Amino acid sequence: MGKISVVTSAEHIIEKGVGEQTSLAHATTADGTPVATAVLHVGYETCPFDVAELFGYGGSKRMLVVRRLRHVGFDPVGFEVGFLEPRRFPRLARKNLTGSMLDLLRSEYGVDYAGSHELIEVVPAQGEVASRLALEEGEPVLHVTYRMLDGEDRTIMVSRDYYRTDRVRFNVWHHTKE
Repeated sequence: MGKISVVTSAEHIIEKGVGEQTSLAHATTADGTPVATAVLHVGYETCPFDVAELFGYGGSKRMLVVRRLRHVGFDPVGFEVGFLEPRRFPRLARKNLTGSMLDLLRSEYGVDYAGSHELIEVVPAQGEVASRLALEEGEPVLHVTYRMLDGEDRTIMVSRDYYRTDRVRFNVWHHTKE
């Protein structure tokens, strides 16, 4: 069990459980301010080789890509780039993509969510990431590569999420009861 804490410039903290999904879609600050989402782009792109591999492809593949910005007030806190197979999710681009992708894929497409894998690392902000998060090139960001799996161990979605290190912290607890 764990939480994602988002610290805004006003020092408000957003708590979000870790384990099912690290989405900030339903999060709010301690004073009730919601984390808002702006959908920046939805379209088809050739995904990077490492993302294609997570879907089981041996090379690059055209995928549906969803770019979203998470913010509290005018402060950007997260930038997400999600990759999905267009054949599996027809007309996804016409749906409301501002909420939880997992909730949407479950309700609209009957996705059988079985688990996920998250790789969390600190990387330097570059290009679009730096621009979207209002950072200087080279400033550190938390980079989460998130892979969502269904009941047959097939990849549902791969998301590359970037969070400002001065606004977001991951707080993960592991506990076993005897």
